[in-house]
Amino acid sequence: MICARRVRHTFCITVMVLIGGLLSSCGTPMTNVDRKAVAQGKELYHTLACDSCHGLDAVGSTRTYAPTHNHLRTTAEARIQAADYTGQATTAAEYIRESIVDPKAYVVAGYQHLRFGMASYARLSEHEVNALVQFLLQQE
Repeated sequence: MICARRVRHTFCITVMVLIGGLLSSCGTPMTNVDRKAVAQGKELYHTLACDSCHGLDAVGSTRTYAPTHNHLRTTAEARIQAADYTGQATTAAEYIRESIVDPKAYVVAGYQHLRFGMASYARLSEHEVNALVQFLLQQE
């Protein structure tokens, strides 16, 4: 009986390690979501009026003045791989951070000629930027 439990336990751990390796190799890291940071990010998103320009279903915004934030993780991963990408980010999280603190690093096609571009939010604390990044990463 003890031997059977040990075999099952070892098997389960092996399967979890293999699945974790497969997921991380697909670009989906196995990380814990900091729900508190996500909630703070959502609150900041509204407080900073991000939803007055960007559309995002999670907050009920249908704005189209600026690029949508729906599916932002996937969009960010595609943008950093694009030939016209001018920023320095190599991950979706870095791209979102860059877009918050240095929005001129890369301007999405079709939005270059807006009268008012996105303002930099470099004045935010590291904690606030991290919260926004965590919230926006959940917009898969």
